[in-house]
Amino acid sequence: MAPVSESDAAKGRVRRYFDREVDGYLDAYQPGRSGDARRDTFRERRDLVLGMTPASARRVLDIGAGPGVFTRQLLDRGADCWVVDLSHEMVATASRHVPGDLRRACFMVGDLDRLPFADGSFDAALCVGVLQYLPSLEFALAELARVTARGGHVIVTFPNAQSPLNRLHRVAITVARAARAVAARLGLAATPDPSRLTFRRDIPNRGFSTDEIERFASAAGLTTDKAVYHVLQFPFSVPGFGALVGAWNRFVRGRSLRGPFVRWGREGILRLARAG
Repeated sequence: MAPVSESDAAKGRVRRYFDREVDGYLDAYQPGRSGDARRDTFRERRDLVLGMTPASARRVLDIGAGPGVFTRQLLDRGADCWVVDLSHEMVATASRHVPGDLRRACFMVGDLDRLPFADGSFDAALCVGVLQYLPSLEFALAELARVTARGGHVIVTFPNAQSPLNRLHRVAITVARAARAVAARLGLAATPDPSRLTFRRDIPNRGFSTDEIERFASAAGLTTDKAVYHVLQFPFSVPGFGALVGAWNRFVRGRSLRGPFVRWGREGILRLARAG
């Protein structure tokens, strides 16, 4: 048996993580439940991504689709959808939650590094909440460009490494990890919740600058035609900073980013165009 590469081992850990997180993702998109930072963030992202996806797109790839949170809306627009995720449980859940004619939606377990589609298969490709877990940003953007038709679009999201809020978050997490390690040695700390990616050193979770993504996108023949930065709230708690995080989230909820603060958004969304 061939040895398992570190890249494949990391993908296996990501798959197992998301296999267990189906219910949490479904809960985040339940209607009529606002005021929770995680739910607010996920629904805002969904609305922004759908708004950036051209209404004229008739063949749409959703890679890293989770439980199919875009599928219903895309089908309602008249698009045919290919719903692809690394997680078996996410794909199975997505297929159960899509109403109507399944002939217009194809559900597949798949890997962005090995897309089984011909060149130029799609008018639009959505890659939401995926890039941070991948071993190669360069390869991912090249593959997304390959399967997108000329004149089509690729929409990607990414943790914004340039955001001062994300830098502050990294500092807080470093302090919290150190404090937890000391407490664990003293027998005072419980085992971290495995659903908290904050404390999962075994799963890659990187941030990127816009320039970094645009550099690899350009090499793949993609150019940015729209950029949005959102998420001022912290959708996950930071141990020891709960009251401060809660107060901040209440202050910024519903606020839009303007002027020099536009790149403070913790997540970036880029719409990339493939030349016609």
